[in-house]
Amino acid sequence: MVSVSWGGGAGFGRASGGFGSGSLYGLGGGGGYGAGAGGINEVTINPNLLTPLNLEIDPTIQKVRKEEKEQIKTLNNNFASFIDMYEEEINKRTGAENDFVVLKKDVDASFMNKVELQAKGDSLTYEINFSRAMFEEEIAQLVAYISDTSVVLQMDIN
Repeated sequence: MVSVSWGGGAGFGRASGGFGSGSLYGLGGGGGYGAGAGGINEVTINPNLLTPLNLEIDPTIQKVRKEEKEQIKTLNNNFASFIDMYEEEINKRTGAENDFVVLKKDVDASFMNKVELQAKGDSLTYEINFSRAMFEEEIAQLVAYISDTSVVLQMDIN
């Protein structure tokens, strides 16, 4: 551990650190750490910090990272293909719904056409029955008129 004490200035006077009236960390501008008389009072060095760092890169870590990157790429590709499949299904569903609406309109139009044709057929059936009754009545009147008429025939045989 390294600790440095600066003197002078109006700080909080804590040896472990504190903010003074000066710049950040109490350096310069009249602020500081501790209650020293104007110079560096104490320096303590942590020996663990003086040991050299082992900065070798482990090849297995690189291999694992490379495999992880490949797995992420594969998963991203799978995810993208799932998104594409989902969009295709949405498009198919939308197309099927549109086809259904068109077919429903056709069925409705056909049903309305059937109703109109049924009404025309019923009207024609009524008209035929009415005309038949009128003609039968007229035939009955003509038969009655003919039966009341007597015909006298004379023949000359000379």
